Amino acid sequence: MAIEPGVALLDGIVTDQRERALLEMLSAPQRLGLPVIAPPGVPDALTRILRRSYLSMIASSDYQDEAMKRGLDLGQTEHREELAQFVATKLAAFPPETIEEYRRYVERQ
Repeated sequence: MAIEPGVALLDGIVTDQRERALLEMLSAPQRLGLPVIAPPGVPDALTRILRRSYLSMIASSDYQDEAMKRGLDLGQTEHREELAQFVATKLAAFPPETIEEYRRYVERQ
């Protein structure tokens, strides 16, 4: 993700815990992206091959050039373990009132 020099990121300036939690919830879809999944029962060896192939593809300059031409945000590639940790430590730990406030915001209630 491109960051403009001299422009502070929100997560670096928001100090209120409730507001930080809401900011994390709002940015979660961008962080999680569109996961690539396979059906249950895929052998571990094949899963490793698919994962390695995917990561190789998105690291290629051809893929990145095409994504930029189409105006796609490449974001930051995170591995399965990093995403699982994010979900377990951040998303699953939000207090119910924060989740309710987030729902009201995104559902415009």
